[in-house]
Amino acid sequence: MAERNPDRINVQMSFTRNLGNFQSMKFDVGLESDRLDSETNADAHFKRIYDFVERKFMEQFDDLESDVKEKIKKDK
Repeated sequence: MAERNPDRINVQMSFTRNLGNFQSMKFDVGLESDRLDSETNADAHFKRIYDFVERKFMEQFDDLESDVKEKIKKDK
């Protein structure tokens, strides 16, 4: 009998923000994960990964954008 490979989903989010003065910031977040036994279908598996990536993306992007803008102000 053939052995079944685990279902794997990879979710990536990317955003590029124009910071002015020909400067931009690109931010990427991604996660790849096997399906958990409790996830009965691909939709449940995708939702878990997507929700995590989206939450982390928003948290980290806001912090990073503030840090970059502050550094740009100091460099002027």
